[in-house]
Amino acid sequence: MSNLPDAQNKAIPEESVIRDLINVQQGDLEVKRLEASNRKAEIESNERIALASIQAQSNSDLYHSKTFKYAYLVSQLKVVVIAIIIAVIVGLAIVYGYSELATDIAKYAFFAISGYFAGLGHSQVIQRRKNTSISNKEDE
Repeated sequence: MSNLPDAQNKAIPEESVIRDLINVQQGDLEVKRLEASNRKAEIESNERIALASIQAQSNSDLYHSKTFKYAYLVSQLKVVVIAIIIAVIVGLAIVYGYSELATDIAKYAFFAISGYFAGLGHSQVIQRRKNTSISNKEDE
């Protein structure tokens, strides 16, 4: 009979150990739930930051595009105004009998316009080379 109380003493610690194990596992589950909710909040925060970054980049690109278009239009407007002034001067020279002056002005204007368009073509070639070299470096 002395064995009977000893068996009960062993059963009680085993039950408490099992209860402690269950409590620890429940605590682990709670910690994992908290980690999952923290991770979800972090992901949502990263999404908001990414969307704000994309929007800011889009606004920046739009502003840059508008600025570039404006600068291009201003430069083209300058060329048109100069061409109109030269045409008016040549026209007046022809009307008042200075045809040699008109032909000289027309020649110089032709050379200037030719140089302008040659410079534009050259700058486009240089820009293409830069873009190609940059894309080749990125590929490596």
